[in-house]
Amino acid sequence: VINTLQSTERKVLDAIVSKGMKSLEDSPGITTKIMHNIDVGSSVPIKQRSYNYSPKVLEIMHSELDKMLESGVVEPSHSAWASPVVMVGKGDSSYRFCID
Repeated sequence: VINTLQSTERKVLDAIVSKGMKSLEDSPGITTKIMHNIDVGSSVPIKQRSYNYSPKVLEIMHSELDKMLESGVVEPSHSAWASPVVMVGKGDSSYRFCID
């Protein structure tokens, strides 16, 4: 459909999309509509140790985790399964919170 738009129509659409994108939040949303469950059967749980980080990166990691806990994006867990956090450096010198 986009390929069939005239030049002026395309500009209007681009403006609408750009305006909409600016209103989106940087943080992910949450839903209570469904519950996610991963059936692991009789698999032996895998628990990996966390990686070593500098005090500066640890502070950023804890800050990000606190924000996610506060907003309800994550919740405390006492699972036998565990994967370490990986703090990935971004081009603007900030970090992305990832799970390995």
